[in-house]
Amino acid sequence: MAYYPVYLNLEGRSCVVMGGGSVAERKVMGLLEAKALVTVVSPDLTIQLRALAESGRLTWIARGYQSGDLEAATLVISATGDSVVNDLARKEASTRGMPINVVDDHRDHDFITPSIVRRGDLTVAISTGGKSPALAARLREQLEREIGNEYGEFVDLAGELRSSMRAQHPDAKRRKELWYQMVDSEALGLLRQGNSAAARQRVSEILHDSLEEDAETLEAQVGNTPLLRLRRVTASLPSSVEVWVKAEWFNPSGSIKDRPAVNILRRALESGALDPARGQRLLDSTSGNMGIAYATFCAARQIGVTLAVPENASPERLSILRALGAELVLTDPLEGSDGAMREAKRLAEARPDRYFYANQYDNPANWQAHYRSTGPEILSQTRGRVTHFIAGLGTSGTFVGTGRRLKEFDSAIRLVAIQPDAPFHGLEGLKHMATAIKPGIYEETVADHTVAVSTEDAYAMTLRLAREEGLFVGVSAGAAVSGALQLARLLEKGVIVAVLPDAGFKYLSDEFWK
Repeated sequence: MAYYPVYLNLEGRSCVVMGGGSVAERKVMGLLEAKALVTVVSPDLTIQLRALAESGRLTWIARGYQSGDLEAATLVISATGDSVVNDLARKEASTRGMPINVVDDHRDHDFITPSIVRRGDLTVAISTGGKSPALAARLREQLEREIGNEYGEFVDLAGELRSSMRAQHPDAKRRKELWYQMVDSEALGLLRQGNSAAARQRVSEILHDSLEEDAETLEAQVGNTPLLRLRRVTASLPSSVEVWVKAEWFNPSGSIKDRPAVNILRRALESGALDPARGQRLLDSTSGNMGIAYATFCAARQIGVTLAVPENASPERLSILRALGAELVLTDPLEGSDGAMREAKRLAEARPDRYFYANQYDNPANWQAHYRSTGPEILSQTRGRVTHFIAGLGTSGTFVGTGRRLKEFDSAIRLVAIQPDAPFHGLEGLKHMATAIKPGIYEETVADHTVAVSTEDAYAMTLRLAREEGLFVGVSAGAAVSGALQLARLLEKGVIVAVLPDAGFKYLSDEFWK
């Protein structure tokens, strides 16, 4: 059953939605259902929004936000996740005196989910829950029955706390349970009695208890990794060229792979594709890091994991996987990650009842994890100043997802892909795309430039980072920084961000350290 936000009394009114992703799509569908005149401002659109634009049901301005885009609008929704765009829209909306909803930002809840607001003869009601029609109907009934100041005050309070709730509760089902708790609690009655302080305290207790419980999970710790500036290995560069690195080893299992692993796992559980109650196991191929991430979060959920791994994966990685309880199927080292991929596919086809094949190379939940987390984090941490983004190509999820998000923010940002300079190389986790099996999620056109890095250069830079910057990182991180410095030497000005996927502990058996 499809669900969209519910808007009242918007027929024939001009509404502007900034952003062209899945969240914006839900907002747009609700506005169209309310017979509003919708304009979408975004460099790109989802397939459904693009079809609506082509059919003339909405107006598409195919670029980023510009001053004046909100002129004559009745209300504005900013669904980009871009703090810079949100700030600009917030200012323009305030100047023009129009209601604005910045998605997931409680500071701007002229209308927010769930809420009502009156602006002259305009009444807006929006329901919550993502794909939660039962809750939508229930809140709609209450709004229609009790459109009073008390209810408005209640949902305004909920709105103030909503951002932190969404950040700490990635599970939509859990969020829905909390909204029910607030709707059913005595807070509304306390507000009717004029006891606003007690109502506020009760809602705060509900959310605080839930956050205290869920914030302790491993999955809640994924992402929001530090962004560090390199100082010594960049000493020869002009001060106008900055090189920053995303320290992904701060994730719970020690690598950037926590991001896609958690997203793939959640999607599979929510859709029913993975059913541990029936004894199903998660199956995938891995060179190590993704497998460690799978094994970590599946162990926390008590879900079985089977992994096809090249036999020449570092002993440290294999030991960690075994310690976490993963079942390992070792494959021909000469076939590398491609051989492991073929074996995982064979196992999945032979026993579909036993395995959920996660298929990280073809699963869109891989790149989407980076679109929703890594990209927005970089924009926030650089305050939108990033000019170049650099990442290695393995599954390509980091590069494709982050790159798409950055391009959506500013098409002038240059995306630079790093790959080995030869088919046979020592850069574990990276692919030489010209000779490898290309991942289904890989899009060659996303990259503005590709830089080939030799194994020797990557090893040398990995050692330099340890000894000059105090960053004990893996070889693919050394490759990324080597490529970043190649680029930096060509620039007069710029803010380069490179992804460092993991720490060096899993590579200590490699000879180059000695």
